Amino acid sequence: MAPSASTRLLLLTLGAAAATACTEAEGGAIELSWKLRALAGALPDDAACATADVSAIRLWWQVDDQRASTSWPCPDNRAATAFVVPPGQASIWVQPECLTGLAGEATYEAPPPIVRTIRAGDVTSLDAVVIAVQIADCDNQPCICR
Repeated sequence: MAPSASTRLLLLTLGAAAATACTEAEGGAIELSWKLRALAGALPDDAACATADVSAIRLWWQVDDQRASTSWPCPDNRAATAFVVPPGQASIWVQPECLTGLAGEATYEAPPPIVRTIRAGDVTSLDAVVIAVQIADCDNQPCICR
């Protein structure tokens, strides 16, 4: 007994939906978590971003001559990119952002660029990244986001 026309239509629709629902990733993704610490002075764990006036954390990557970035709200403390990072050897680094733009390089210390191999469809983890920010003695030296 052959399936009815409505059954064939249902099977065709389900097959088409399944075929288009899964697409192969062309790039890889990067996941990380971050924590702000004070270079000098205290920074409360539960309000570190607000105390330092850091609004976002920007993740940069460069593969060959392609450089790109994305950012997330600082209080999120962890994030992952979409599968948009080109496959290959990637140089990856983070930079804090203020409401007015990127933080000045003299106002924080972050790990140097990390090199990882990015593979299409894979997630590369940076684990935890600690960013030390200058928030004390601001009359005598530049402080972050001020």
